[in-house]
Amino acid sequence: IYATRTAFGSPVLLNPNLSAGVRLNRRWAVEATWEHFSHNQWFATQNPGIDTVGLRLVRTLGTAR
Repeated sequence: IYATRTAFGSPVLLNPNLSAGVRLNRRWAVEATWEHFSHNQWFATQNPGIDTVGLRLVRTLGTAR
């Protein structure tokens, strides 16, 4: 299982994240995202942590102002 999954060493994790985006028009926007999962070795000595980056396409339902 450790070959395909990350064991964080704790069921309690910190999850700081950041996103920035631009609105394309009244309905559509694009966002770049970053997330980090870790427990900062507060709950166990094992703490590999993991970072993810992504791109998000956002569609507003209804009428956007």
